[in-house]
Amino acid sequence: MNIQYDIVVDTHGKGDVVTIQQAIDLAPKDNSLYTIYIQNGRYEEKLHITRPNTHLIGASKDNTIICFTSANGLLANDGKIWATYNSYVVNADAENVTFQSLTIENTFDFIANQRKNSDDSTKITATQAVAFLVGEQGNQIQCVDCGLKSYQDTLYVSAGNSYFESVDIWGTVDFIFGGGTALFNRCQIISRWRDDVVDDSPWGYICAPSTLIDQPFGFVFYHCSLNKESRQIPNQSYKLGRPWHPTTHFTDGDYANPDAIGHCIYIHCKIDAHVNGWDKMHGKDKHGVVQYFYPQDSRFYTYQNTYLGKEMPNDDFDYELKTDVKSTISVANIFKGWTPDLQSISVDL
Repeated sequence: MNIQYDIVVDTHGKGDVVTIQQAIDLAPKDNSLYTIYIQNGRYEEKLHITRPNTHLIGASKDNTIICFTSANGLLANDGKIWATYNSYVVNADAENVTFQSLTIENTFDFIANQRKNSDDSTKITATQAVAFLVGEQGNQIQCVDCGLKSYQDTLYVSAGNSYFESVDIWGTVDFIFGGGTALFNRCQIISRWRDDVVDDSPWGYICAPSTLIDQPFGFVFYHCSLNKESRQIPNQSYKLGRPWHPTTHFTDGDYANPDAIGHCIYIHCKIDAHVNGWDKMHGKDKHGVVQYFYPQDSRFYTYQNTYLGKEMPNDDFDYELKTDVKSTISVANIFKGWTPDLQSISVDL
C-alpha cells in the first residue's frame, strides 16, 4: 500500500517538524484526511487530538514511542491533580482517528511509587495512569500494530466505537476499562509483574467494563492471547475482569450508576494459567452505603477459549455463551454501520 504522508516528524530534525504536536497544529482547518508519519524516536508529549480524520503512522511499533509521565494523584502544571480521565498520554477525541506501528507509554513509575513508605509525602495512592484514552467525543478509533503500556488503567475506552488489531496492551489493575465499545482482534494482553501485593489479594484485573445496559456490546476479545510479563507472576493471580459502576451525577445525588451493566466476552482466546475467573467490584449507593456488584449480574461471557491447552475451562471459569447467541456477534452488529478500514486480519466472528 502506497501511503502519501502530509508531514514527517523526526525528533532528530530530519523531518518537517520535530514534535508530533507541531504536526497536529499544522493540520488543515477542514476535515480532510491528514496523515502524519513519525520516525523512530522517543517523543515525550501529551497529545489531545480533537481534529477528525487524523492518521498517525510510526516507523515501527517498538521504536516509535510517544511517552509522558502522569497519574491520577500527580499535579498538573495548573497545580490541580490530573485525575484519571486527564492522566492520558494520547487522547483520541474525535471521529476517525487512527494509529499504526507505534507505542504509547505512560512512564509513571508505578513500581517505585508502591515501594515508598506509607509516610512518604511523595507517595500517591491514586495510581491510575492512562496511556491511551478514547475520549468522550472519540468514535471510529483504530489502533493497529501498536503497543499500549502502563500499569493501572492503561487503556480507557470512555465512549464510541474502537477497533484494536495486533496491539500489545500491558497493565495490572483494570487496565482495559470504560463504557465504550471495542473489538480486540488478535491482541496480546499482557499482565505485568509487581511486588506490592499483600496476602492472597488479586494482582490485577484485565478489564473493567462500564457498558450501559442499553448498549449491546462493550469489550469483545477475539483470538487474543492473555499472557504474563514475568515467570514470577503466580498462577491464578489475575482476573478476567470485574464490573465497574462509575460514580455518576443524578438528580438525586452522585452514586454508582446502576445501569452500567458491563459487557465483556472472550472468544477463541488463549488464556495462560495466571488468569482465574472473574471478580466483584464495589461502589456507593445514593445513601453513601458501599454495595458490591457481582460478575454473575453482569454481561460477562466466554466462548470456546483455550486454557493452558485444555478446551474446557476449570470450575472458576463460567458464563460460557451458547452457540446460537454467539452467532449473533459480528463486526456489523458490534459497530452498527461502521467497518474498520485498517482491518488486515480476518474477523470471522
